[in-house]
Amino acid sequence: MHEDEEIRYILEGSGYFDVRSTSEILFSRASGFIVPIGHPADDWIRCAVIAGDLLVLPPGIYHRFTLDEKNTIKAMRLFKVCN
Repeated sequence: MHEDEEIRYILEGSGYFDVRSTSEILFSRASGFIVPIGHPADDWIRCAVIAGDLLVLPPGIYHRFTLDEKNTIKAMRLFKVCN
């Protein structure tokens, strides 16, 4: 869990982000489609990610990551700069 918004851009490979559904999650497929996900609180949601995907998690949301059967991923974490 982080105090700041967490933004991950998948550069290579694939895997899974599991997120706890306490608020809205934005998941952008490489095709550009953005999906707001709403589930009852405390449900775990598995988001499969591939190269070109963007995942935005709001502050304070529980999450975890695991590799898939390909066993490789390269992701970039993006941060907001506040002046």
